[in-house]
Amino acid sequence: MKKIIVFGASGHTGIQVVKQAIDIGYEVTAVVHNPATFSFNHERLFIVKGDVLELSTFEAALAGKDAVITCLGARNLSPTTIYSEGMANITKAMQKAGVTRIICL
Repeated sequence: MKKIIVFGASGHTGIQVVKQAIDIGYEVTAVVHNPATFSFNHERLFIVKGDVLELSTFEAALAGKDAVITCLGARNLSPTTIYSEGMANITKAMQKAGVTRIICL
């Protein structure tokens, strides 16, 4: 079974990615800021409370994953480093875990 991790899983695009991955038989780890607001549940879905700007909050969750999918987004138009710093942290964690595939939306 393929195992993926989805960043930005609670957003409009992220939740669709999670649901479609579950539908095709993947095991999905969803990284979200607030697990209490993530309303989708499934036996192959694992929720991790994390923040891409804080590597330690999600680093361990990449162990054993086949791929990363990022659906990062900002809810407002003010300047942000979520993409640059977030992707730097994700790629660091990927290298440490030996994950070599990433899809960015």
